[in-house]
Amino acid sequence: MMTQEVIDLSELQQMKEQFRLIDEKLEKQLIINEDILRSSMEKKLSHIDSWYRHRFRILCCIPVIFLVMYPHYGYMGWRYWGYLWFMVGTAALEFWLYRRSYRALDIKNLPSMSMSQAAESIARHKHLVESANRILLLPMMVLVAWTIVVSGGSESRLSIMAVTLATLGVGIVFGLYKRRVNRRRLDEVLDHIRKLRG
Repeated sequence: MMTQEVIDLSELQQMKEQFRLIDEKLEKQLIINEDILRSSMEKKLSHIDSWYRHRFRILCCIPVIFLVMYPHYGYMGWRYWGYLWFMVGTAALEFWLYRRSYRALDIKNLPSMSMSQAAESIARHKHLVESANRILLLPMMVLVAWTIVVSGGSESRLSIMAVTLATLGVGIVFGLYKRRVNRRRLDEVLDHIRKLRG
């Protein structure tokens, strides 16, 4: 009887040691998973951050380029200068609207926010982006129509129309694509935060 108890005790000690080792391995795995989630989240947020920074640089450069380029095409009447200033104003409006949505996202503090704060920040950002797109729709349509009117009738101005329409077209298509990608990344970041908070 005594030997049976000693055997049971030694088996219990071995089982206890095995459980301790399994528990340590699980703890290490949990830490590794958290590190993977955090690095993935930081990578996604850095992509979004760099997209906004590139967009801001482009919005600052395009009006300057067009203000320098257009006067070289000969006489510039009031409708040309009005067109240029409308383009500059549209770029400034777009810069302001997207800067506001960028600040609402608060990329640097997003990973450390609580789940409810992160969800609120992302929801506010999405709302501001959608609002900016609705606000910018009319100026973009006016800009396209005005480009056609300004460029019409002169072959030398057809190059202006082609460059301007191509720039607007590429910008709009690429912007829509990146908006969709960034929206997906934000949803994934929110999911990562949810997993980390457990």
